[in-house]
Amino acid sequence: MARIGVFGLNLSPRTGGIFSLIDGLMTHARHSRHEFLYLTPPRQSSAGALPENVRLLERPAFRRIATQALLKLPGTAHLLGNTWTALPLLGAATGVRPSLFREMDAWLWPHCFVPVPRLGRVMAISHDMIHRQHPECFSRLELLVRRQAERTLTGCARVICPSEASARDLGQAYPALRHRIGVFAGAPCEVMVETDCQEELRQVDAEFGQTPFFLFVGVDWRHKNHDLLIDAALELRRRTSRPFKVVFVGRRRGAAIAEAIARKGAQDLV
Repeated sequence: MARIGVFGLNLSPRTGGIFSLIDGLMTHARHSRHEFLYLTPPRQSSAGALPENVRLLERPAFRRIATQALLKLPGTAHLLGNTWTALPLLGAATGVRPSLFREMDAWLWPHCFVPVPRLGRVMAISHDMIHRQHPECFSRLELLVRRQAERTLTGCARVICPSEASARDLGQAYPALRHRIGVFAGAPCEVMVETDCQEELRQVDAEFGQTPFFLFVGVDWRHKNHDLLIDAALELRRRTSRPFKVVFVGRRRGAAIAEAIARKGAQDLV
């Protein structure tokens, strides 16, 4: 049995995906033989109860903000790459005694394009290398910070990716890391049984009836290609007389998608 630290202070509960994955893993950690220290922002009231083998260490919101500010500073990657500077810096930002980071046998660290510190054995979750594929979506400062952060993955004992494509991109960028890259199934804890979502199912039936629909879940980042799906839906409508809908679900940071739907004349379709 190992003591595993799970670092969630570089995540925001409001952004959804990655935080839901980590929180879901902790909620279902009773299936593991290990003990966990869950370092996280305040959990939402609707979050599931944690099992006995998970020790919860909630930090106030300002600690999450301070931690994320530290991790996103240019040059932080170098400081966190040295144990002597990494521990006091993390301790000061999180409000946790630095020695706590040494007491764990290993740490699970969601990469999220911020540096991975030297905390002994670290397994990082790396979701994608999107800044390499679409650098036009990021400022020069954002690209600098992301490039510095990705290089810290080479110091991890293991890096896991949610898809073969992400693992391949990471392995091509860092060939020496390939033997330490693995693939996992994302969001394994978010499946609901039908009896738990009857009201939602009634809403879907009222909205769509027997009309088939394509569901796309994602925040409105440009690289998610909402525009491409709108164009594909319009092209499909030209090719078939069968009714269908395209449904976008996810947090919206602005009106860009709604404007694109209106501009392309797809209001009745998307």
